[in-house]
Amino acid sequence: MNTPRAFLPLALFLIFANVAIAADDVSLRLVHASNSGKSVDAALSDVSATLTSNLPFSNYSVVDSKNLSIGQTVSCAQDLSVATTGSRESMKITVKQGGKQMLNTTVSLGAGKPLLLGGFPAAGGGKIILIMKLR
Repeated sequence: MNTPRAFLPLALFLIFANVAIAADDVSLRLVHASNSGKSVDAALSDVSATLTSNLPFSNYSVVDSKNLSIGQTVSCAQDLSVATTGSRESMKITVKQGGKQMLNTTVSLGAGKPLLLGGFPAAGGGKIILIMKLR
């Protein structure tokens, strides 16, 4: 009987599809926040209300954007690197700026809920805010 072989392509597709989905677990946006002008980058529409109502800045612009897998380290603008380990339920995040550790924390990311981490010095003034979100 060939029944098990008939399911082999489907099983392989599901295995590889799952790997492809897991490859980019987290989206990361670096936002420069300042009081120079009054504007919110259109790329921040999903978090603009949160930013403007909770932080003391009037200008927010995306300076870098990355997708990363949990367990990966990425280099970003403003001489920042972001490393993640663990799982979605218990993800350790380490942020370094210029090689100096700025943040080391463990979080749980919920689907569709952005995590804002910030207050890192920005070149030219203002602050850098990291926005992380499950993909």
